[in-house]
Amino acid sequence: MVKKRIMQSKRFFLTQWILLVAFFAATANGLSTQNFNADWKFTKLKDTTINDAGFQSRMFNDAGWSKVSLPHTANIEPLVVNNQWQGICWYRKSFMVEPGLQSKKLFVQFDGAMNKVVVWINGKKAAEDEGGYLPLVIDITNLVDFGKENTIAVRLDNTDNPVTGPKPLKILDFNMYGGLYRNAWFIVKDKVHITNANFVNKVAGGGIFITYPKVSEQASVVAVNTDVRNSGTIPAKVQVVQTIQYKNKSVVVKQSALREIAAGADAVFADELTVANAKLWSPAAPNLYTLQTKVLVNGVETDSETTRFGIRAFEFKGNDLYINGVKTFLRGVNRHQEYPFVGYALSDNAQYRDAKKIKDGGFDYIRLSHYPQSPAFLDACDELGLVVLDAILGWQYYADNDLFRNFCYTSAARLIRRDRNHACILGWEVSLNETQMPVSFMAELHRITHTEYPGKNVYSAGWMNDVYDIYLQARQHRIMHYEPVQTKPYSVSEYGDWEYYSTNAGLNQDKMDKKMRYETSSRQKREFGEMRMLQQCKNVQESHNDNFNTPAFSDSYWVMYDYNRGYHDEIEYSGVMDIYRLPKFAYYFYQSQQSPVQNKVVKIATFWTAQSPLNVKVFSNCDEVAFYVNNKLVAKQKPDVDKISGNLAHPPFTFNVSGFEPGKVNAVGYIAGKKVAEDVVNTPGKAVGLKLWLDESGRKPQAGCNDVLFLYIAAVDANGTVVPDFAETIQLSTNGSAEILNVGEIKAEAGIATALVRIGQSEGPRTLNALVKGLKSGTIKF
Repeated sequence: MVKKRIMQSKRFFLTQWILLVAFFAATANGLSTQNFNADWKFTKLKDTTINDAGFQSRMFNDAGWSKVSLPHTANIEPLVVNNQWQGICWYRKSFMVEPGLQSKKLFVQFDGAMNKVVVWINGKKAAEDEGGYLPLVIDITNLVDFGKENTIAVRLDNTDNPVTGPKPLKILDFNMYGGLYRNAWFIVKDKVHITNANFVNKVAGGGIFITYPKVSEQASVVAVNTDVRNSGTIPAKVQVVQTIQYKNKSVVVKQSALREIAAGADAVFADELTVANAKLWSPAAPNLYTLQTKVLVNGVETDSETTRFGIRAFEFKGNDLYINGVKTFLRGVNRHQEYPFVGYALSDNAQYRDAKKIKDGGFDYIRLSHYPQSPAFLDACDELGLVVLDAILGWQYYADNDLFRNFCYTSAARLIRRDRNHACILGWEVSLNETQMPVSFMAELHRITHTEYPGKNVYSAGWMNDVYDIYLQARQHRIMHYEPVQTKPYSVSEYGDWEYYSTNAGLNQDKMDKKMRYETSSRQKREFGEMRMLQQCKNVQESHNDNFNTPAFSDSYWVMYDYNRGYHDEIEYSGVMDIYRLPKFAYYFYQSQQSPVQNKVVKIATFWTAQSPLNVKVFSNCDEVAFYVNNKLVAKQKPDVDKISGNLAHPPFTFNVSGFEPGKVNAVGYIAGKKVAEDVVNTPGKAVGLKLWLDESGRKPQAGCNDVLFLYIAAVDANGTVVPDFAETIQLSTNGSAEILNVGEIKAEAGIATALVRIGQSEGPRTLNALVKGLKSGTIKF
């Protein structure tokens, strides 16, 4: 046993030494941020009354705790989460700090720690915070021992918090999970360095702040404020060099004048750089530049940071939105950030995959609901061309006390400091969704927005038509769609769900019995079948069409993905994709609303079985569609134009078939008389085997980062067609470093079962095998 412990200790220190050598080599080359996600120990208390005093101690024995890496959830939950774990959990990590760093400044940053957090370094309290969604940055310089093993301990409490809100989980309509569920970072800085905007608490300051005084394709002006601190004991003569690159080629370089910064003082270097022949950012062309900022002391580089940005102007003329001078309507969707089983603990790759599906679905706008979401998700929105309405935490909760108000005010400032350089951000929802708020409270949040982000084309947004620059009106929450006189930019922030579900939402649901109300709502599982999914299509078509009868510059359907509701025995099923990110027919309706310049779409909304409706819907953005049954032309026609589709960019097509014939149906789309797209649906036969595929959505599986992605297992017939009435349980096994995270059985829905797979730390091949009695097994290797 002693020999085993010695070997484990040797392996630990060898691993730490390898990481340190790599890190210090990187630091010497100007890279000063190290991923801090690996090699944590974790435990959660069975009861909040358990005495955890001493868990933070440097000498505490955590040998019995679980070994985990970040992002990490405090609890693996079942598919339907109506009794979510809440309580206290702990994380601990040992790490070495090399003696050569004694002249540096050291920080640790947590991007997401839910909800109340206390951090200790070597048994000394280093920081505490609450809220769970915004970064916590800690200066650990004077708390670590150089050349020795150090210990960081983190205590998290995700029980209901009246200071941060929102409503208690038992009546909340979404879940706030637990754990260190985003990335952590170890940051090394020289004494003279660029500050961290998330740490220094400067209004409209700290770090690097990029704005755009002039936006033009001919020549744009990029203004950069760089906050530099001299934390040394003697004055420093400092220069800042700014280099803007496009596709790795320098387009402009500017070096500041030499300035002396006193010991312990800060200085802001304000630069304006002109970019000729600027490539502007927009949803259709999300061009991105990188800004490399270098700090020189006596000509020697002491710090550098790279910031990605996009040159763009969001401007309102009356109630209309113009992006870079082009009038634009934003077709959007709301998004909760959860995955099944792991809650909020998504890898950066998973965040990208979510954004990619939204973009591919025909959307160019996302309202973040109802809290700050991952920086990795915003990075993906920058890359893909998705405009974002950013948000503080808030939903149906207002506490009339200064603790709560100050938390909201601080959250607004912290949110803007974190996200202000993202090209995708249109505005700041510094409002508590579906909450009656005092005007004075809203006025202060509005003021903070413009103080933290001074200048033109900056917009606050709120759920009440007071104070804010943008009014967020939910079609589904008021009988009157919008106020008769609309004097400010207006967005239909939520639509398409509640007004077809609730008895008090303004349509005729109060005249229906419960069964009919559910059947005609937008809350439809894939397993409910074609008719129910087509009902969701009708609802979203009608409501999206109705939004064009308003002066709205954007709308956002509720919701992109099915999600858990905290207290409810069922998942909320109004998503155009289910919780596993599998599409319903409504996904293809929205996909067809994009311009054919972006993507030429023809999609038949049928499984083409004996039970399928004979008035077949085809979603397309083509001028004409020809529809065939077993290669016989049924009709070639223009799209439907009626009272629920006349305002749509691309109304759907309906083809009436006289009777069902097994075989195939296909639709061919034409633009200007030329065939441009086609879709084929085959009648499914008897299931004979299993087909497996991974949901990569632009990001391949990656080892060493707790990557999570969906594995789909479909029952297929002899021709490879998915059999939609297959609903059996799948047996799944793995070889290699991969873990199946599902709780309970893996059962097919509408012919497809889904497993959530977490990729392990080691690189190399993985094999997943699926088995159902009576069917040919399926295998995937990657």
